[in-house]
Amino acid sequence: MEEEYLLDEEVENIDDESIYSEKVRDHLLEDDELSPMEAGFMQGYDEALT
Repeated sequence: MEEEYLLDEEVENIDDESIYSEKVRDHLLEDDELSPMEAGFMQGYDEALT
């Protein structure tokens, strides 16, 4: 499966719900725009919805 990355402009235009997607979280975490604590919170949020 090919990895898909977002451009900085795309990241800036992400709405509140899509920021919880795993791909977006990983990208933000790699770019230090999201702390590991925030990523863990969002992962828990995602798991609670499923």
